[in-house]
Amino acid sequence: MAELLFKLSNVPVDEILQVRQLLDEHEIYYYETDSGSFGVGVSAIWLPNSQQLEQAKTLLAQYQLERSSSAFEEKVERNLWHSFSQAPLRFVCAFAVVGAILYISIAPFLID
Repeated sequence: MAELLFKLSNVPVDEILQVRQLLDEHEIYYYETDSGSFGVGVSAIWLPNSQQLEQAKTLLAQYQLERSSSAFEEKVERNLWHSFSQAPLRFVCAFAVVGAILYISIAPFLID
C-alpha cells in the first residue's frame, strides 16, 4: 500500500522541486497526486514501496533542517542596518513618516 511522504499544499515551488530532486538522487520511486478539479483530493508525494519510507523520511528531515537553517541565516542578514544600506532614502523617508505620525499623535497631550 502506498505511504504518504509529503503534503504539497501551501509548499513553495522551489521546495517541491528540491524534494523531487532529492528523491531522484537517492533513487527513491515516488508519485504525486494533486487536489483535483474541485480541490477534494490530497496534493502530496506518495511512496508505493513502503520499504523506502524510513530512508525517505530521514532524507526529508535532513533536507528540512538544512532549509530552515538557511532561511534563518537569511532572516538574520535582513536587519535594520541591511535595509538602510540597501535603500537609504526609502529608510529615511519611512523613519520621517513614522516620526511625523508619532508627533501628530502625541502633540495634543504635550500642549498646555
